[in-house]
Amino acid sequence: MDVALPGSEHSPRPHAERRGAGRSPLARFVPEVALLLALLAVAPTLVAQQGAVPQPADARAALERAPTGGAVAALPPQFVDEVVLSGLDQVVGFAFAPDGRTFFWRKQGQIFVSAPGLGPPQPFFSLEEEVAAWGAHGLLGMALDPDFDVNGHLYLLYAVDHHHLTTFGTPAYDPAVSHDFVDTIGRVTRYTLSPASGYTEVDPTSRRVLLGETVDSGIPLCSDGHSVGMIAFGNDGSLLVSTGDGLAGPASGTCFQDGILRPAEDVGPYRSQLVDSLSGKMLRLDPSTGDGLPDNPWFDGAEPRAARSRVWMLGLRNPYRFAVRPDEHAHDDGGPGTIVLGDVGPSVWEELDIAHDAGTNFGWPLYEGIEPSPGAAQAVIYNLDAPNPLFGQPLPGGGTCNQEFLRFADLLAPDTLAPPVWPNPCDGGVDITGAPLHVHARPPVAWHHHTEAYVPVHDGGGQPTSVTIDDPLSPVLGAPFRGNASIGGSWYTGDAFPPTWHGTWFHADYGQGWIRNFVFDEQDRLLEVREFADPTGRVVHVAENPFDGALYYLDFTDLGATQLHRIRFAADNLPPVPQIDTSALWGPAPLAVSFDASRSVDPEGGALAYAWDFGPGIPPSAAPKPVRTFPSQDTTGAATNVIARVYEMDPPGPMGFGNLDPEVIRDGVQPPVGAISLDTMFDTLHLDPEDMPDKDGVDWVGYEYPVERSFVGLIFQEGVQYPGFGGGFDSLSVQVRKNGVWNDVTNLQSSPPYVGGVLPSYQTFDLSFDLARGDAIRLYGDPGGVLDFFTV
Repeated sequence: MDVALPGSEHSPRPHAERRGAGRSPLARFVPEVALLLALLAVAPTLVAQQGAVPQPADARAALERAPTGGAVAALPPQFVDEVVLSGLDQVVGFAFAPDGRTFFWRKQGQIFVSAPGLGPPQPFFSLEEEVAAWGAHGLLGMALDPDFDVNGHLYLLYAVDHHHLTTFGTPAYDPAVSHDFVDTIGRVTRYTLSPASGYTEVDPTSRRVLLGETVDSGIPLCSDGHSVGMIAFGNDGSLLVSTGDGLAGPASGTCFQDGILRPAEDVGPYRSQLVDSLSGKMLRLDPSTGDGLPDNPWFDGAEPRAARSRVWMLGLRNPYRFAVRPDEHAHDDGGPGTIVLGDVGPSVWEELDIAHDAGTNFGWPLYEGIEPSPGAAQAVIYNLDAPNPLFGQPLPGGGTCNQEFLRFADLLAPDTLAPPVWPNPCDGGVDITGAPLHVHARPPVAWHHHTEAYVPVHDGGGQPTSVTIDDPLSPVLGAPFRGNASIGGSWYTGDAFPPTWHGTWFHADYGQGWIRNFVFDEQDRLLEVREFADPTGRVVHVAENPFDGALYYLDFTDLGATQLHRIRFAADNLPPVPQIDTSALWGPAPLAVSFDASRSVDPEGGALAYAWDFGPGIPPSAAPKPVRTFPSQDTTGAATNVIARVYEMDPPGPMGFGNLDPEVIRDGVQPPVGAISLDTMFDTLHLDPEDMPDKDGVDWVGYEYPVERSFVGLIFQEGVQYPGFGGGFDSLSVQVRKNGVWNDVTNLQSSPPYVGGVLPSYQTFDLSFDLARGDAIRLYGDPGGVLDFFTV
C-alpha cells in the first residue's frame, strides 16, 4: 500500500474546467458536518483532583497547555501520549531548530514556525507557486543545516509544478496557474535565513537550486507518487536525499517526450536498479553545490552532477522517511553513517531497511521484502546502460552470444553465505565485467499486509530464506505484527526515557497505525522488536525533540487536519485519560449533541474536574456531560465560487426557458411541488443556430470553495419538467473534487428515489452519501430528453 497523503487545501487554481461567469445553480448542501469539524476543538481538559485539592501545578499546567482533542495511543506503563497541537492543516513534517523553534511544512509548499514551547505556528515562508501538490506529491522534505544557528541554511525537497518548471522567467508564466497531474521533476533548493533578522526571515535572494535546476536534471516524477521522500544530513555533513521509483498512479505520460527520462530509463520500476537514474535511490550531495561527493561509489569527476555521481544506495521503491544513526554509534570508516529507512511496498510487504556501506542495493523490484518478487528474477528486462561484453563473440559450446545487454537480474546476486558470483548469461564460466554488480541487502525485518513479520535467515545450504519473527529459529525477539505502509522513524538519544530505550530506533507504520521500538547492536544487527504505541493514527513523521527528550509524531486525522503528538515518560503523577462519548457524529443542523466524559479516569485514582472548550465566543462548560447545539450552515453562500458546464460553451451561458440568473437557487426559496414558475427555475438548455442542442453527453453544475470541506449530502430540487424534451437526468451522480480530480461519492442514496425528469415539477430530492472531503462538489449526470438538458 502506498502512502496517500490527504490533499490540497490551498486556494483553488485553474484546472481543465473553466470557471463559470457569475453564478450557476446547485441545490444547497445539507450542513451535516458541523460537529465533525468542531470536534477538533471540543474535547475537554481534565484536571485530576484529590477531593477539592488539585494535583501539583506543574502537571496540571502541562495538561492544560496540551489540548486532548485527538486519539492517543496505548503505551507501556508510565508513558503518556498527548496532542500538543491540532488543526495543523496538511502538515507532513517538522524540525527542531537549535534556538528552540519548531518548523512545520505543508505539502502545499508553506512553512510555518512555532516559537519555543510550541506556541501556535505562524506563517514563515511559502513556495506554493512552485510546488506541485497533487496526488502524493508536494513539499515533503525539509532540513536545517547542522550549523543552522551560524549559517541559517534551510534545505527543501519538493515536487515542482510543471507550469512553473517550463515557463517561470518567461512571459508565459502565470503564478495563478498550475498544471496538475502533468509529469514533472523533484527538486532540492537551499535558502538562507537573513542574519540581519536574527535568522527569523528568509532572504529570497539566497535561493540556490542544488538538484533539479532543469527539466532533465531533476528527480523524475512520472506518476502521482513515489518521487521525493526526505532530506537529512549525514554524520559527515553530507546531504542525503531519498527518492522513489516514480511509479504509482498515472499522470500525463510525458516524461520521455519532455526529456525528464532518458530512453534507457524506459524500464518501469527497474529504474531503481540503474545507477544512471535518480529514481529509487538514496542520493548523497555536497550541501554547498549539490554535486555528488568524490567518495560516492560511482562518482565521475568529469560529471559531478550526473546521476551516478550522486547515487549512494539504490534498489528502493518509496523510501518516504529515513534517519541516520547518531555519531555515538558511528563506524570508524567515516561516511554519512548507518541509514535506517522505511520502504513502502506495493501490495504484500513492508520493509525496514538498514545499511552503512556505499552502493548498498535493497533489491526493488527484483525483491519485495525479504523474498524475490514473483516472476521478477525471470523477467527479461535489459539494462541498456550495461552492454554484454560477450555479445557477438563465439561461445565454447558453439554458436554466438546474441544477448546484447545484460538483464537487471544478471547484475544482482542473492545474499548467500558463499561468495557472490555474477556469471555471464551467455557463458556461465565467465564472470560479468564492465557493469555495476550488486548483492541484495535484505531488510532485517519485513512485515506482511495480512499475516505477520518475517526476518531473514539462511538455510542449511547457505541460501537465503526467512522465518516468522516468533519462530524458534528467529534471531530476532518479538511478537507477530503486520502493517501496510512503512514510514520510518527516529533514533532515541535522550535521557528522558528509561535507559532501556536509549540508542534504539522508533519506527511507524502509517496504514496500520503503530510505532514500534527496534533494538540494534553496535554492528547494526537487529536484536528485538518491542511494542510501543498502538494505535497511533496515520503517522507521517516521527522525531525526538532534543529539548525535552520526548518523542513527537504527526498524525493525519480522518478529516485531513494534522495533529502533533508528544510521547513522554512520566515518572509519577500521570495525567488523566480522557474517554469522550457523543450522542451523534453528524446530522441535520441545527444539531444538539450530548457530550459525556464521565468514563475518563485518573491513573492515581484522583477525582476529575472538566473544562470543555467549544471554540471562540461560546461559553466553556465544567460539567462532565454538557450539551452543545451546532447551528445551521448555508454552504451555498457567498464564500463559494460557482462552476457549471453551460458556462464553458460558445456562446457561454444557458439559453433556455428559465431564469438566467442562478441566484434563484441560492436564495433559499423552495417552490412547492407542482409549481410552474420559470422565474424560480434555472435550466442548462443551450441551443445552436439551428435550434438543436450543441452539447452532448453529461451536464454538471456545482460549487468550489477556498478551503476543503466535508460533504455528506445535498438537496436537489428539480425545476419545471418537459417530459420527452428534457428537465431531468437519465443518470445522476454526485462528485467531489480532491487534489484536482473529480470522484464519484460512494453509497449515494436519494429520498425519495430519483427516477429521472418526470412530472410533477419542483420535486425535492435529499441526496446523501458517505462522507467525502474536497474543495468542490457538483451534481453530475447525463441529461434526458431530445433537447439534452436538466432543470434545477
